[in-house]
Amino acid sequence: EYYLRVRAVSKGKSPLSYWSDVVKAVSPAFRPLTVGSFNIRNAGLGDKRKGSSSWSKRRTVVASTILGESPDVVGLQEASWTRLKGRKTSQLLDLVHLLGSKWKLTNYAGHAGSEGTRLLYDSSKLTLVRAGFHKLAGSNKFGAWRYASWGVFTQKSTGKKFFVINTHLTNPKSKAGYNARKREARQIVGLVSSLNSENLPVFIIGDFNSSKFRTPDNAPYRVITGAGYIDPLDNTDRY
Repeated sequence: EYYLRVRAVSKGKSPLSYWSDVVKAVSPAFRPLTVGSFNIRNAGLGDKRKGSSSWSKRRTVVASTILGESPDVVGLQEASWTRLKGRKTSQLLDLVHLLGSKWKLTNYAGHAGSEGTRLLYDSSKLTLVRAGFHKLAGSNKFGAWRYASWGVFTQKSTGKKFFVINTHLTNPKSKAGYNARKREARQIVGLVSSLNSENLPVFIIGDFNSSKFRTPDNAPYRVITGAGYIDPLDNTDRY
């Protein structure tokens, strides 16, 4: 239990008002669980895309944006492991450093790992139970392998466990790209079924390179919601 009272003071710390009435507050039994997803843009591509800026200009803004949301776990996309030009660290590890010592990666493997598709978590709020990553079969058709990174965590305030999977699906807007995203989304659903043996609550997050305005439809959304998962934002498919 906490007891609070406040009053206004000047810049010189002289009182400008009387003390307020005392207010009693009780700490919640547990914190809400917050899960986020953020494509931070590959540092190696930052200067090549029209209207984009380099990682050196974005790094502190990206970190402050994440910290400002106070998430428990964040799925990153395009978080490069390649060493930054003129520095002895990578974009991914630079971001982890900026976030602070309580932030951890589920997987520290470099290019042998899940490339830019990573999971970060706040170790003051969560305990990592187990984690891994999987290459999505056939996803290299458009020049780059796509991955899914997953983790099982325990929320320290409640002792409850949950499952998170993060991905970054194929990009092209062509018919072939559409079909590829549909196949990859089905793989994600299948991975959850095979890995979540305890039937824990599930969060499927990532950059799906799709939206409700895509033609012919939002394939990943349809596949995932069709498997019984709920869209927490109620961002209904347009078609």
